[in-house]
Amino acid sequence: MSTYLLDGHVGVIDTKGNWILEQVYDDIGDPVNGGYRKLAQGDLAGVVDSSINIIIPVECDYVGISDRGITLAKDGRQWLSYPIGYDAEGEIQNAFSEYAKYEICGACGILNRITGKPLTLAIYESVCMLSENVFEVRDADTFESYLIDACGNRCLL
Repeated sequence: MSTYLLDGHVGVIDTKGNWILEQVYDDIGDPVNGGYRKLAQGDLAGVVDSSINIIIPVECDYVGISDRGITLAKDGRQWLSYPIGYDAEGEIQNAFSEYAKYEICGACGILNRITGKPLTLAIYESVCMLSENVFEVRDADTFESYLIDACGNRCLL
């Protein structure tokens, strides 16, 4: 598969020259973290997987792909993903949760993106999702890191 530029837009073709992804995008990123690629179209972004299947439509305000997973922002909220295993090449695979990170005055909190209800106050410096029901947070005042569950309770280690 190769990206191909035509009339200022980018698409993806296979080795036989067939379009896998039509050339309607402003940019298609290089494969990262298991083959995920960022799609950009105007001010919006989305994600395709290693088989060039669109897994996140081009509707997000921000997309970041790193070794820790995929970060999405839409409507001022950052969606959280968590690792679910490895693919055949040993790359981490992620799933998107029903939770989002929100920010108020530089501090982060967690909310249920389906109901819109906060799980925690915005009191953390950082939030990272470790599994479907466990978050790692770093306190913005003490810089102490700890785990919390999907009910907002601190977990014992």
